[in-house]
Amino acid sequence: MNLSKKSIKHILRILDNKCVEVPTKASAYSNGGRRILTRDFEPKESHGMNGWQRIVYVPSEGYFYGIYNGKSEEDWDIPDIWSPAQLADL
Repeated sequence: MNLSKKSIKHILRILDNKCVEVPTKASAYSNGGRRILTRDFEPKESHGMNGWQRIVYVPSEGYFYGIYNGKSEEDWDIPDIWSPAQLADL
C-alpha cells in the first residue's frame, strides 16, 4: 500500500509540529544490501517516556514506520504508519 502525496505531506506536517527532527540519527540503513537514507523524528513531549520513541521517514520510498514503547531494541514494536490518524497520540 503506497501513501498518497497528500498523506505524506499531512504526516510530515504533524511531525514538524509535534516532533524534533534528529539529523544526527538520520542515517542510512541496509535493506537487502542497499543503503537508504532516512529522516528521524522524536516527539517533543514524550521523548524518553512511554509512547512513540521515534518516527522514521524513508523519502525515497515514501514510507513511514515508528518505533513504539521500546525499552531496548529487543522490545521494540515497529509498526508501519499508513495514516495520519495513527499519530494522534504523539
